[in-house]
Amino acid sequence: MKKCFYLNRRNFRQNASRNRKIFLFFLFLTISVNKSLAEKYPSLDVPEDILLHVKEAASSQSPYSGNHSVKQAVDGSMESANWHVPGVHHVEGEFVFEVPETIHYIIFSGANFNEIAVSAMSGSSWKDLGKFDISGSRMIRFKKPLQKVRKIRLTVDYPEGSSPSFTVREISFYKRVESALNRKLLKVFKDTSCSSINPRCTLTDLKALPEFLQMIAKKIKSGDYEDKEFRIASYKAYSHPEFAAKVRNINALNKFDNPTGIVAEKGDEILVFVGPTHGEDIGLASVSPAGIESSSYPLNEGVNKIRINRSGLLYVMYHTDISTPKKPITVHIPVGSGIVNGYFDVTRHTDKDWKRMISNAPHSMFDIVGRNSMMILHTKYLKDYSPDSITKSVRVWDESVKAMWKIMGFDKYPQPHNNRQLGVSVEGGAHMFATWYYCGYSIGDQGNTLKNEVLAPGVLQGNRLWGIGHEIGHCYQHPFNWRSMSESSNNFFAQLILDQVTNAINGNEQASDMENPCKYLLSEAVKGMPFHDLNGWAKWGFAQYSFYLYFHKLGINPEFYPRLFESLRRKPLSRQAYEVSEAHLALYERICNISRTDFTDDFEIFNWFVPIDRKGHQYGDYSFKMTEEMARASKARIAAKRYPKPKFRIAFLHQHGKTVNLWGQNLHGSQLNGYWTKYKQNAKLSPSVSASKKDNMIIVRNGENAAAFCVVTNGKVVGYYDRQKFDVSGVEWNDTSKVYAIPIQTAEPYKLIYAAGRS
Repeated sequence: MKKCFYLNRRNFRQNASRNRKIFLFFLFLTISVNKSLAEKYPSLDVPEDILLHVKEAASSQSPYSGNHSVKQAVDGSMESANWHVPGVHHVEGEFVFEVPETIHYIIFSGANFNEIAVSAMSGSSWKDLGKFDISGSRMIRFKKPLQKVRKIRLTVDYPEGSSPSFTVREISFYKRVESALNRKLLKVFKDTSCSSINPRCTLTDLKALPEFLQMIAKKIKSGDYEDKEFRIASYKAYSHPEFAAKVRNINALNKFDNPTGIVAEKGDEILVFVGPTHGEDIGLASVSPAGIESSSYPLNEGVNKIRINRSGLLYVMYHTDISTPKKPITVHIPVGSGIVNGYFDVTRHTDKDWKRMISNAPHSMFDIVGRNSMMILHTKYLKDYSPDSITKSVRVWDESVKAMWKIMGFDKYPQPHNNRQLGVSVEGGAHMFATWYYCGYSIGDQGNTLKNEVLAPGVLQGNRLWGIGHEIGHCYQHPFNWRSMSESSNNFFAQLILDQVTNAINGNEQASDMENPCKYLLSEAVKGMPFHDLNGWAKWGFAQYSFYLYFHKLGINPEFYPRLFESLRRKPLSRQAYEVSEAHLALYERICNISRTDFTDDFEIFNWFVPIDRKGHQYGDYSFKMTEEMARASKARIAAKRYPKPKFRIAFLHQHGKTVNLWGQNLHGSQLNGYWTKYKQNAKLSPSVSASKKDNMIIVRNGENAAAFCVVTNGKVVGYYDRQKFDVSGVEWNDTSKVYAIPIQTAEPYKLIYAAGRS
């Protein structure tokens, strides 16, 4: 018993001594924190990873010009020309080091490829290391460092049928240097992010750290850590942007879902403390203002010292397979490293926060994070055009993207991807454009693009949201697109968000800009032109949007488009991307098969089956050859299925919502025949519908429930019309001419309402 008592007394003395040290430590933290926050932050001596010198670089492929050779990729300059090899499906580069080296990772700055093969020579023979996916991170981090490497060979292969354009600005090979500090950090901080204090830390433990880390500990303990919201944050995992592109057949989505709210300048040395990474690879990216080019830097658990080679906003790059839950990673960019710019997150901030943030933002660009969307926009124009509020704008962007994702069945057919849709304001260039990873909005017009077509309420005036819808639509159009349709099939999404976002927010249909079929398509189709040659901006109205109106707006089958898109993802329209002839007929058959409805009559009205033999160019050369035999075989395959006809005549169905002057009449879409609400009401043609002719004008009475009217001369339709008073001077007219009212219902025949021979 005495022995046990002695041990307990000894333990007590030891614990008391330790508790006293801990007490002194916390007392020290408390009384020492009152130093001015404006003091010059002391430096922290952390070894930097070693950039390996490349002695020689060679490639057997000819570059774009002598100034774009492989040597430009290892000259150590981000400002020099890039290594660029267009039009070549196999690109290979070989890199020789001064002495045998250890290589931990490779960084590819400004690379436009996602997969690269690596081989290494350590002795006298090459060893194939396999292919690496660099999407998102733009780096390869080897699980085991490469030892005694004399040469590295890098190879990029593009699939046949693609349009290769190999580009990379800098390729950097690095040897990692471990910091001895990492072992000391855990005595003072709970983990290597240095974001909270270890409760068992003593004053002795604290004094063992460099002065800078002591100061950080004091700030954290006191709760007086300036800009802590942005300097210390937990970052969630995001899918590789290219994953969605692969499984959804869309453009790759946002790479920069994890903004830090911190900006750093070229030449800055910044510190980054990283907590447990759970076996995941993460990095940091600095993104140029007014653009989307970035430089990547690997991040390891513990303290990292990074020399910034590209000025810009900083983002944590945490891309991985999210099919299983992934833990967040805490990253701490301490005071003295970079400048806090902040960012707006609609899930955390209000318009009151926005007003404060944007008025104080020091950088030229600012991050705005929504639920489904994200914008990186020029601060100046945000201050000019949205100084007090941004939440309504974010709502418009989010709802627009959500509508597109829903119609494509992303919720019905889930896949493990969670990247947002990104928009960036850019200096110069086109008014608007779409590319992989983002959509660009020019500020070349003094920011009016942002004012009128990106920021609410500008986008809610009239059809201003159309521009965003058109560009974002480019990112999602691939499943039902082919060459010659690239600037029209995307408009399906433009009209969709006008209907589901603009109209929903404004509470009316005044903003809808759907051109009714009679204005362009039917007026051209009666001339015998093949569908391909009909008005490029309007033909999508039938090819895509009319089916949205029929199945979704009328409520006939709200699952139609999600099922169609999923079918198009699983089995593309053609064996080769953009093969026009094959895709054109395949879309007709796919629509009929997915809906189990025979729409042949409507496709016939729009000359879908008129033979064509045409070569053209739209984002690449294409040829379109469809013979009468091909069309006949396609129609026969559908006829053999014995599907029922649709309930309504879809060819005349429209949602033309604007009041405009068309053929001398100021009419809103609801005043035109074929407007969707008449279909919704299943309106019946009046038994008393009739017409008369005065000079060249046809005047229809009691024809408001007709889908449309047509003029038939010599047994052939020569004109279609969507109003009850129309001019026939522009069409062939003789004693054989007749005017018919076309019922909405397919079960009802055309009704003769005027005959020239009888007048």
